[in-house]
Amino acid sequence: MRDAVRALVQMTTQRLLLLRARQEARFLQRVQDSLVLASTARKEPRSPQQLLEAQANTWMELFRADGIALWINGNVCSAGKTLEVGVIDQWVKRLARTHGYSGPWCTRQLAENPLTRSLAMGDRCGALAMALPFSQQQNGWMLLFRPEQSETRYWAIRPLDSSTALLTAPPSAARRKAATARRSEAWQRVERLAAVDLGEDLTLAISSYEISQLNDHLERERKALASANQRLEQLAHFDPLTQVWNRYRIEQAIDAELVAAQRYGAQFGVLLFDVDHFKAINDTYGHALGDDVLVTLAHQVEASLRGCDHLGRWGGEEFVVLARHADCAALAGLAERLRVLITTLHVEGLDTSLTVSVGVAAWQPEDSCKTLVARADQAMYRAKHAGRNRVEVAEGGKPDATCTAKPLDVTAPRHLGCLCPAGWATGASGLGDAPLLF
Repeated sequence: MRDAVRALVQMTTQRLLLLRARQEARFLQRVQDSLVLASTARKEPRSPQQLLEAQANTWMELFRADGIALWINGNVCSAGKTLEVGVIDQWVKRLARTHGYSGPWCTRQLAENPLTRSLAMGDRCGALAMALPFSQQQNGWMLLFRPEQSETRYWAIRPLDSSTALLTAPPSAARRKAATARRSEAWQRVERLAAVDLGEDLTLAISSYEISQLNDHLERERKALASANQRLEQLAHFDPLTQVWNRYRIEQAIDAELVAAQRYGAQFGVLLFDVDHFKAINDTYGHALGDDVLVTLAHQVEASLRGCDHLGRWGGEEFVVLARHADCAALAGLAERLRVLITTLHVEGLDTSLTVSVGVAAWQPEDSCKTLVARADQAMYRAKHAGRNRVEVAEGGKPDATCTAKPLDVTAPRHLGCLCPAGWATGASGLGDAPLLF
């Protein structure tokens, strides 16, 4: 009979061990399934508070806890019955100094543990702390809390010998309860293993969230930097009033075109024009209307140019047009077209017509930006002295007192044919894609 009992006990022990292993495996699987972070954290990273709100009840049920807290970079988010933030901070600092291994720290008697007995733990009895190692310099902590649990013990007493007539009475219920007070349920081995897995998954999830936050911050910084660079470029290259190129930028474009002309022999030129009697407009109608005149003129002229041509404000009421792939005749035709266009402009509050005096200078091999613009400037002033509202074409390379120009009498219709060389409408002049306004 003893042999049979021994065999039965051995069989039962093996069966119990198998059942326990299966139970622990199911428990670990439930803990892993509670997160599902491996797939969702990368797609939709969530903050520690959002993770806790979504999973706190499940985790407390799995670990038979009534409170859970996450301490990350001095910030605490919690659910259920936990501790005050100041107490958690002190506890975490002590853990960081004394807990040097990667496993969890746990106790079933917070009031008696040397690490926590001097802290105000309230009615908390059991606790498990798991480190969340984000980096060598930065750690977080997951804290689980268990309430007090009263244990019931059953006593079995037999007399020491047959002569003993009086049996010792078992301890009272109050005494049994007092002997087991201020303790929580013990933390099982499988629960500690599951806490390690949960800590790893939480570390991954929170790290993914912080990386996504950092990427969002970097993206915002990148957009802010790009916007700042765009504003700086706008300030550096564009006139703040008319929003066309400023003098610095148009000079850069002329210099680049000079290099291309020297290398490839491409023809180009500049048109320098000035609004006639602009001071009188300012004095009569005010500077605000004068600004409106400049803005309207700049927008209309820029809209009428080809894509390869550029308009810049040279200063005050003077503007420069850089016309690429154009010979002297084409430049003169473009200047006349712009002159006619400007006479048709309408500005609110201005009851007089706008006119401009235009100076035209085609590139010569010995030209620099300074000499090219200077020749156009001299031609423009000849147009002003000749009565304004006309086009003058500069001749020769360097500007000097002997430089002459062939004036274009724009008041006579017969000269319009001279301004449009053969092939203008078909594009032979290089400006054929521009609309004809006369």
